[in-house]
Amino acid sequence: MKPIIGILTCGFIRQSQFVPQSYIQAIETFKASPVIIPALLPSHELSTYLSLCDGFLFCGGEDVNPVLFNQELHPLSGHTNFLLDVFQIQFMEEVLKTQKPLLAICRGVQILNLARGGSLYQDLTLQPGASICHMQKTLSKGDICHQVKIQPGTLLSRILGDSVYTNSYHHQSIRDVGADLVVSARTSDKTIEALEFPDSPYVLGVQWHPEHMYESSKKMSRLFSSFIEAANNTLSAKIS
Repeated sequence: MKPIIGILTCGFIRQSQFVPQSYIQAIETFKASPVIIPALLPSHELSTYLSLCDGFLFCGGEDVNPVLFNQELHPLSGHTNFLLDVFQIQFMEEVLKTQKPLLAICRGVQILNLARGGSLYQDLTLQPGASICHMQKTLSKGDICHQVKIQPGTLLSRILGDSVYTNSYHHQSIRDVGADLVVSARTSDKTIEALEFPDSPYVLGVQWHPEHMYESSKKMSRLFSSFIEAANNTLSAKIS
């Protein structure tokens, strides 16, 4: 039996919700079964997915409405969807209560931070000291952009070691870190690249996109392997 990974829809195109194939393929590659969780579910239906899934994946997407972290909209902020933002933050709060494995990618790590009361820089030009490229323009999304230094003693360090080269596709970044979250990685310009929630066995958020890198990077492959292994542990405990 394979573990079930709930993937929240990443956003809307007209009247359609979507999840890029790269996320689905990554979950299938590492021997788990992806289930798409639609956005804007009524609250009484959340428990169905929270019970069904052995792990959760929050993927990338558009910017988060700054009203949700007590800021006014900046001219450099991009497209937002307030209802989607609210739903994902609320669902994240419920996921954290389950103690089930969570991998949050790009926008996902920002949602994790907001769910714990943190805040964002609406654009990296507003972050003091930001000086390297965080929005690459390479032909392949799997190409590396910068190095990330990992904090010793963290979950991420046990998976990836003391550093990793990553791609980068974001213009917003973590500002104030949410309650009980731990910063586990930064770039050379001090941009926060990963967060963890030590209160749970496996809650990890990364600012880069490992779903585009696992085929060429052993470290990114280990990242997905560790996530699915944690979900397998949840499944084993469920059926034992």
